[in-house]
Amino acid sequence: MDGPEQRPPTEDSPLAVLYVGRDPDFADLVETALERHVDALDVRTETSLIDGISAVETGNFDCVVCEYHLRDGDGLGLLTAVRAQSPTLPCILYAADGNESVASRAISMGVSDYVRRDSGNEDFRLLASRIRNAVDQHRVQSRLVESDSTLAAVYERISDGVFAVDDDWSVVYWNEPLEEQTDISAEEVRGHDLRELFPKARESDIAHALERAMTTQEPQTIETFVDVLDARVEARIYPDEDGLTVCVRDGTDAERLDPEHKAVFSRMTDAFFAVDDEWNLTYFNDRAEALMNRTRDVELGDHLWEMFPELVGTEVHEEYLEAMESGEPKTLEFHGMLSDAWYEARLYPSESGLSVYFRDTTEKREAAQELRARHTRLQTLVKNLPVASAVVDTDGIVTFSEGKALEPLSITPEIAAGESIFDLYADVPAIVDGMRRALDGEAVNFTVEVEGQTFEAWAEPVFDDDGTVEEAIVVAIDVTDRARLESALRDLQSVARDLLQVETRDEVASVAVDAVEEVVGWPIAAVWYYDDESQSLVPTAESDTARAMVGDAPLFTPDTGLVWDAYDTGEIQVYNRLETETDVFNPNTPFESEVHVPLGEYGVLVAGSSESDSFSDIDVDLLRILSATVSSAIERAEREQNLRDRESELAAANERLDEFVSVVAHDLRNPLSVAKGYLEIALDTHDPEHFEKIETALDRMNLLVDDLLTLARNGSPIAEREAVELRSVVTHAWSFVETNDATLQANGLGVAVGDGSRLLQLFENLFRNAVEHGGSAVEVTVDRLDDGSGFYVEDDGPGISEDKREQVFDHGYTTSSTGTGFGLAIVRDIADAHGWSIHLSESDCGGARFEFSGVEWVQNPSHEQEVQND
Repeated sequence: MDGPEQRPPTEDSPLAVLYVGRDPDFADLVETALERHVDALDVRTETSLIDGISAVETGNFDCVVCEYHLRDGDGLGLLTAVRAQSPTLPCILYAADGNESVASRAISMGVSDYVRRDSGNEDFRLLASRIRNAVDQHRVQSRLVESDSTLAAVYERISDGVFAVDDDWSVVYWNEPLEEQTDISAEEVRGHDLRELFPKARESDIAHALERAMTTQEPQTIETFVDVLDARVEARIYPDEDGLTVCVRDGTDAERLDPEHKAVFSRMTDAFFAVDDEWNLTYFNDRAEALMNRTRDVELGDHLWEMFPELVGTEVHEEYLEAMESGEPKTLEFHGMLSDAWYEARLYPSESGLSVYFRDTTEKREAAQELRARHTRLQTLVKNLPVASAVVDTDGIVTFSEGKALEPLSITPEIAAGESIFDLYADVPAIVDGMRRALDGEAVNFTVEVEGQTFEAWAEPVFDDDGTVEEAIVVAIDVTDRARLESALRDLQSVARDLLQVETRDEVASVAVDAVEEVVGWPIAAVWYYDDESQSLVPTAESDTARAMVGDAPLFTPDTGLVWDAYDTGEIQVYNRLETETDVFNPNTPFESEVHVPLGEYGVLVAGSSESDSFSDIDVDLLRILSATVSSAIERAEREQNLRDRESELAAANERLDEFVSVVAHDLRNPLSVAKGYLEIALDTHDPEHFEKIETALDRMNLLVDDLLTLARNGSPIAEREAVELRSVVTHAWSFVETNDATLQANGLGVAVGDGSRLLQLFENLFRNAVEHGGSAVEVTVDRLDDGSGFYVEDDGPGISEDKREQVFDHGYTTSSTGTGFGLAIVRDIADAHGWSIHLSESDCGGARFEFSGVEWVQNPSHEQEVQND
């Protein structure tokens, strides 16, 4: 995945800052405060993890600031996504609490800064300063990278001749300037013994200097005439444990001082002075006068060591004496002879005295030290960063190979050296194709997978002065973690789309379990939802692998196991070795490591492995993002379920409205027509008998209206439930019915949860139905079902034939001339409103038996009775 293009690190460009927080109002406050404290600051705010990630993907920011607690995740999830996009973009975690574990985790994930927020007393000036510091450090780092690139380019253009030999004197390097100076190509000397290449020079000064450097491991500097170059050169020899590196600079014979050359020496940039064989000063140029801080006219002819008595007996004095006595040229470096500086002196003895060239090398020395330090740092980076580099010649032979990224691979630098890259990676077409194209003169960028590791590689040709490819360089970065993260994020996007299609909490749990294997790659997973009624974590979904290993998942109650701890604390818990934990729910668990991820207030997601230390930081970060996505999906599923329930209620209400319309249009029309007809007759005949029939019709209409109102009220959902002592309700309902000689048997029913007034209506309608159809002496019994799931009401009347048992619950159905047909319909609606099921059968006496199941009973009747009476 390509990250957003970063803005160039110019000093006066405004800082673009992305702030991601939970509260829109506080985010607006942060934007206003930061832009007030820093003039050149442009703040954009987002209030969710998903929107923050989208902004980073599409925007161009200098810095990202995020709170830890977000509405759909946390700041570490955002940091993970940012680092996948841009490894160096400054990120600041702005946390409202002092959780040190969060700070430690954030720092390990590469956060640029961690700023604690004092809620209600925020120091926005401090936050603005930390943003500026983070961006400044990032810009400085960018300039250092550019500086190192420039330094490397300069090093390649050094004009001095340079060659290197290993500890067996075999030539391993011979640069282009040296080829030009010697007219000998690198191919002619590479791999050959230096001493055998130039046998005539074995007894020369430079040969002795090379031997001393190899033996003593001390740097040597010598200025001498070299036959093969036909010139006087300055040679600097640098030994190390692998051999010698030698820099050769062209020079000329030092001229002895005579009048015709004084003008030349006066114009030299190097300091120069001469002494005779008695150490009397015979000449020094302007540069020497400036460095020695002496007056030339006074000191000519003076004795050198009388001029500088402080040097007598020092190493510098000894070197001068040795040069004069041996007649051999010398080069030495020393500090502080003339001032607090470093100097290089080249001594050329002759029969008449000594000529000395010297220069202030402080800046040169410091520059060389800096160059060596940079080289060491670059070399350290190459060896320790997840980078691999190699150089191949035109035949594909590996001439150089290095990098930490090669450590996990079977082809080590030692194995690769001297081998064909096309043979080494014959089974990796991307490498073979990329290197062939580079050797053909094309710069290539490609991604390749080798032995389970993913690399992003750049291969470029190296041209000689004639434009011919002489070798190719390839640099590869181990992006295995990044590639895995990108793939996992794509899988998470797919999971998010799947979660948008599901409708229930249980379906969300199933998708979440499958997602653990799809995103993280672990087949052992399960989801527990919190049940408020039982105050426990109830297993809702588990993977097939988990079920095969441990069977059905257990239920967790407070303080029973590590899973409850994760739910209770709201923090991800990682257990790399379960065997060392004391609170494991199942001490014999086959799992060695687990990650427990809270799903907010909804429950816990658990991923497990049968091996210890199985979960990487990336695994945990991915599970963190997955949990935020799943929590949002649960919230959406609940919201949509509530909407569906509401729609169902509205549909039921519309159905009742239709019934009202039907009754008004049909059932009420008949008695209305009767009353109207008899009213006309009564007006004509004045016969009182007709007024009685009108009154009967009106009573009929009144009864219908009462039943319709009851039906409408009892069909609506029950808003509040209470503990109801059923025997009390039963006897109360019996008292409202004209029972004549009928009898009631109400045994120990217990206390149920429901709506007392509606249950009164339910029993009243059932009793009225029994008396109306069973006769005036019918016996009615109310008791608990044998399985305890509910209660029944039965009589010893004629009963209801099996073919009529479903029809009797229809609205308006009746076999009585005086009934409305809504009594049992009301009974059914009341049962439905309580969530009960109703079943009509035959009693042992042949009468009607109404069974109600699904009743919730109260386990503490005495306490609940008090509640009911209150």
